[in-house]
Amino acid sequence: SAEMNDFFSSEKLKTIQNNDGRIIKCLKATDAEYKGCGEAYITTIRQNRIKGWIYHEMATLNLVCIHGCVNFVLINPKSLEQHAVKITDESPTRLTIYPKTWFGFSNKSNFESKILSIMDLEHSDFEVRKAKLSQFPLDLF
Repeated sequence: SAEMNDFFSSEKLKTIQNNDGRIIKCLKATDAEYKGCGEAYITTIRQNRIKGWIYHEMATLNLVCIHGCVNFVLINPKSLEQHAVKITDESPTRLTIYPKTWFGFSNKSNFESKILSIMDLEHSDFEVRKAKLSQFPLDLF
């Protein structure tokens, strides 16, 4: 892992290049960050936008930017210290966000960016919380 702690980890993805393009291995069942697959979806974020704050009580999210560049800000649930992690399609990285972590993200591209999200649980309004952007500092976006 490029970076790892109690509330998130990020890891450069293996890319296989050939004459026709490339294969980017996002997540395998044997990866430590793989907790199962309850749901996979693509979320988009428009230029100059911030989405947040989001908190999952039980779900683990594995995120890969498949188009564009996105900056995630994660909040350590114990110290409230913020960490920024940028993920892009040009330098494929998987960001794993563990349960009980507040996070938000901003689009750093001048077009709509797309993020593949693989959650270990199906989405449920019972385990997710949201807060207004004003609840936490925004300087790392």
